[in-house]
Amino acid sequence: MKDMTIVAIIFVILIVLAVILIVIFNGDKARRRRFLGRAELSPDEFYQQYYETSGLPKDQVIEILNNIAYVLAIPAAQLRPTDRFTEELKSEPGWEFDDGLGILELELDHLFRKKGLIQIPEIKNIDDYIRFIIAIGPVEPECYQRTQGTLITAALAVIIFLIYLLKGNLWAAFFWLIVFIILYYTIGKFRGAG
Repeated sequence: MKDMTIVAIIFVILIVLAVILIVIFNGDKARRRRFLGRAELSPDEFYQQYYETSGLPKDQVIEILNNIAYVLAIPAAQLRPTDRFTEELKSEPGWEFDDGLGILELELDHLFRKKGLIQIPEIKNIDDYIRFIIAIGPVEPECYQRTQGTLITAALAVIIFLIYLLKGNLWAAFFWLIVFIILYYTIGKFRGAG
């Protein structure tokens, strides 16, 4: 029993260290540093400066800009239409697997399929994205519907984790804890999409 306690303590320490490393080396923080010196624009200023003469609806432009900002974890006030997804907004090396750009691509793919379109045009920057989303139709937030199954799965992972932990099967408990952490993080990312 004493050996199990030591293993459990080591297990908890490793999990805490892993979470700390994820928080410290988060790729979103590195991306935000690229925009530190940039002047901030209010939503109204953004629209007036870049889209007032475009004929695009102000509320939709601002909604799409705010969605991009939320998903990429960058303040909307620091974004500009010319910010390129392959340069200023690119993911940090090593964080490509956990990047908001993937969520934006999923949104585009979802809208494309819903509209019956075949091929997504090349979208280089925020302006292209805004114009494309407005051109194909209304933005319909569905992120909560998409995450409902993930929420149920995460709850089951926690229950299974606790069952294995109480039975003393630490390896199985560890596996389900990792599953829960991945699902929890995924839910957080998808709630920003839409």
